[in-house]
Amino acid sequence: MNMLKFAITCCLLYAPILHADPLVKVNLRFKALIIDRTCTVAADSQNINVPLGTWGTKNMLNVGDQTRMIPFTIRLLDCTAKNVSLAFRGSQNTINPNLLALSKDSTASHVAIQILDSNQKLLPLETFTQPQLVNENKSLQMNFFANYIATQEKVTAGTANSTATFVLNYD
Repeated sequence: MNMLKFAITCCLLYAPILHADPLVKVNLRFKALIIDRTCTVAADSQNINVPLGTWGTKNMLNVGDQTRMIPFTIRLLDCTAKNVSLAFRGSQNTINPNLLALSKDSTASHVAIQILDSNQKLLPLETFTQPQLVNENKSLQMNFFANYIATQEKVTAGTANSTATFVLNYD
């Protein structure tokens, strides 16, 4: 019974505080536009396998040494958007977070994968490309390159695999 009296007393004492005017009032406005503009990822672009080749460690003696760039394409169909940009996501390399880290089951070391845009310029992970115009057929072909890059001296031999996903941004 004492606990019930205590609870009632607390409610009576704190009721004025709970209903007091706040010292600061903040107005929040949320604005958004929800659209149905999307594209379909072409079947040949849904599970892309980019074979980066076999390279000797002698090709990667110094930090920044790179292998040959390998092209790959992402095709979009049935777009209702005017422009599309794309960003790649994946595990970031600990030395350079702009680069894609090798998967944990890879046995090579001191190497990462860099993804380049159609102009062969580094496209850092989590960074969207410049918007590209969808053509009159409502499709878009986005071209990229990938290669290995030494992140430290003394690259060691072994498997060097990784996985990335891409995110589309519509305009």
